Amino acid sequence: MPELTEAQEITQIKTEMETRSEFKVLPREEVSQVVEKYDKEFVGKGAECVVFSERDESRKSKYLGLGKKPFKDNVVVAVDYSMVLDPNRAKEIFYTHRIMSTLFPFNFPRFATSFGSSDKVEGVSGTVRQKIDIVEEGGKGAHNLDVGSPHPFETVERVVDKLGLPLNLDKSGFNFGKDKHGNVYFLDKLRLKEAGSSWSEKDTVWDLDAIGDYMDKNKYSDLDKRIITKSINRLNDFKNQRNI
Repeated sequence: MPELTEAQEITQIKTEMETRSEFKVLPREEVSQVVEKYDKEFVGKGAECVVFSERDESRKSKYLGLGKKPFKDNVVVAVDYSMVLDPNRAKEIFYTHRIMSTLFPFNFPRFATSFGSSDKVEGVSGTVRQKIDIVEEGGKGAHNLDVGSPHPFETVERVVDKLGLPLNLDKSGFNFGKDKHGNVYFLDKLRLKEAGSSWSEKDTVWDLDAIGDYMDKNKYSDLDKRIITKSINRLNDFKNQRNI
């Protein structure tokens, strides 16, 4: 029997998770069995996705044929099984996380890519991201994890509010975890505010001047500044395309 490609394995994992979870919430043990059947290491699960890593080091850079070098740290794959995100939404997730992991490298995992599909039935969406070794889960929320942390998530929340960053942060406890160094990470996918009943158009705007002043004050590198500017420009492009 020929070996499955990374894309084929991801598709099969997604399909099996989708089928099994149609009428019930899957326990961790059952999800772990699905993942390990494909020789993956089970990392975790949420209401919308399953997270795993490769046991085979040689395959870590080949997810979906990307051919990218893996992070110095291990990478994990998070595959959506409750819905399929379209390619533009997937790109929005990537650039939003790129912004936040640049501003707060000890609170947000770095993303290698985020992938989506226009096929809502057979397609697959998900992310390839830096693996964070969590030693304590969020439980009742990030603020409980913040105690004694060198990089508490409360700092992120304060800066987000001060700069008016257009993020719709889900602060449920299960979205957070603390690593062995005490850093508090947000582990879910970030979502942007969208103009409508809850927010005005002003609430959805990235203030590049305010962000630039913050980065100058806190001595971010020129490379970091370029990453932020490029990422915000790309997000604005996607937003403008939606509004056409």
